[in-house]
Amino acid sequence: MTALLGIDLTASEKRASTFAALDGNGRFLDMGFARTDDDILDTVRRFDASLVGIDSPLGLPQGYCCLEESCDCGPTAGAPGRSAERALSKAGIPLFWTTKRSIIKKMVYRGMSLAEGLEVEGRQVLEVYPYGAKVRLWGRRMPKKSTPEGLDFLIGRVAELIPGVSQTRTNLDHDLCDALLAAYTVYLLTQDKTEAFGAVEERQILLPAAGL
Repeated sequence: MTALLGIDLTASEKRASTFAALDGNGRFLDMGFARTDDDILDTVRRFDASLVGIDSPLGLPQGYCCLEESCDCGPTAGAPGRSAERALSKAGIPLFWTTKRSIIKKMVYRGMSLAEGLEVEGRQVLEVYPYGAKVRLWGRRMPKKSTPEGLDFLIGRVAELIPGVSQTRTNLDHDLCDALLAAYTVYLLTQDKTEAFGAVEERQILLPAAGL
């Protein structure tokens, strides 16, 4: 089975990541949890996904070889973070920046390692950003996803986007919704309805195109 896959990655294997799979027409196939890196790789292989969207930074700023403060590597751009992060921030979409003081270093390293492993297998790996997708699709005025109202809003909107999700809505939480949005962004790429931010060398961030 060939599918489009979205992964909402956690920083470590202590907490399970979520995944969602859509078919080539953007219809819901499956979703679930994957705790270890091997679990994630096995999930991608099970669906034979050629396109995988991961919600995590997958690259470093130009000039960086790592995120360790003990290393003297530094950005060549003369500005913090990656060009994609600067562009999104300028557009009013907040996000974690990839710097040596980042609180998500472990996630960055994990995401980069997974992307490398998947690309060795011949799969295309894309950096996606579900929160940015929400802003692009629904605007900035959304209830917080951590509240019951926010979760109801999120589930309802995701169910409108992806055929087949409404039958599973009682099982959804905000992490699974983020995985579904990651997969939906990958689907939009196949329809030429995405916008890529930043430099290819640093890994671009893919969002739904404006005005959808």
